Amino acid sequence: MSDEAAFYCNIALMQACNELFLGGGEDSPTAMYHLSNGLKYVRERLESEDALADSTMGLVISLITQEQVRSQHKAARVHMDGLVRMIEMRGGLESLETSLPLVLKTCKTDIMFTLEHEGPPRFFRNNMLNIKKQFKDLGVPFDFRKSRGLVQHAGLSPALLEILMDVISVSTLFNDLTSTSKIDLFQYQEIIISILYRIFAIPFHRGTSLPPTIGDAYHVGLTLFIMTLFLQHGRKRMLQYHNIVRRLRNVLDSKVLDQEHELKFWLSMVGGVWVSQDDGAEWLPPLVRSEAKKMRLTGWEDAKSVLKRYPWIHPLHDEAGVQVWEKAIHG
Repeated sequence: MSDEAAFYCNIALMQACNELFLGGGEDSPTAMYHLSNGLKYVRERLESEDALADSTMGLVISLITQEQVRSQHKAARVHMDGLVRMIEMRGGLESLETSLPLVLKTCKTDIMFTLEHEGPPRFFRNNMLNIKKQFKDLGVPFDFRKSRGLVQHAGLSPALLEILMDVISVSTLFNDLTSTSKIDLFQYQEIIISILYRIFAIPFHRGTSLPPTIGDAYHVGLTLFIMTLFLQHGRKRMLQYHNIVRRLRNVLDSKVLDQEHELKFWLSMVGGVWVSQDDGAEWLPPLVRSEAKKMRLTGWEDAKSVLKRYPWIHPLHDEAGVQVWEKAIHG
């Protein structure tokens, strides 16, 4: 089976996702036509000598994505299990290093699956040290020591503190559009993947008899912050990730942030940027309004003076942030 077939299969699956997201959903005859064609191509390829080829894995990843879009979670898990077995038969994730786009696409799919289902990730990749070296060679500012000086809560666990400093560095970097222009798409994806996999490695409070901690607040806040960088366009996205929203509300409804007004305000604002109306966002504006009142914030500039002490990328988050602010303050 030639890569020409893989090309047509990818087109079919992409068109199916387009129809599902922009068209008539699962009732769209066009989407179902392209999906059935895509499945036929994948079955043929898995029965051929190219069953473990890079292009075949790319097709399986496309299948996982479209099943997630259709909320077919059982089917998505079957395809995900199949992808894991294929990679194991190839020798593990490291065996794919000759195709960096495939490695990154695999990791992104694994991350999306993990966020949606809250299980442990199937893979792990942390390339931050290499990325920092590349940035240094490019003259791109990524000052870890400067980031430490911006940390508001130094008592976090060492692992979470290191992640926070990396995210602050990312925020600082992307607030400088001149430096951002030097970064390529692969480096951007490596940053996101490396940070999220490290966050996943830290246990999150799961509703035990003990209340959430400040660390849990940062855990969910940093996760949401990174999610806004690659899982939504504007305030639109193909998947809702309700589990992370439940985590957010679990922390915000607890008493752990009662005396942490700035942290609670930032977390509420990041949540507001992420949470859509489909998630039942009516509970967030009162929290934003309450914390703003306690800190005597009277306008958006006052709000930004607080947000800049935490991870916040003005070119990306300000427009949505203003909407959240206006809704909270003026209704």
